[in-house]
Amino acid sequence: MKYAYIEDGAVTNLIWLYPHNESDFPNAVRTEDLSIHVGDTYEDGSFYRDGEKVISDLERAQSKLAEMESTVSDMTAALAELGVTDDE
Repeated sequence: MKYAYIEDGAVTNLIWLYPHNESDFPNAVRTEDLSIHVGDTYEDGSFYRDGEKVISDLERAQSKLAEMESTVSDMTAALAELGVTDDE
């Protein structure tokens, strides 16, 4: 399993550990499915890059989908104002 090695709140290394040995490395934090890089920061249980929280690919895709759904909804409303409906 992949871990980020944290020193003074910053990721200084990435290591792979057998979870049973996790306690041997108290500064190591599981990265789960996040794409963490050396230089990222770690604060209050979350990783950050350039001041923005690092999110998983799944969370990123869900966010983009929500944006697209909102855009489609806005476009549908605008078309309805012009009298265009789904029936046409």
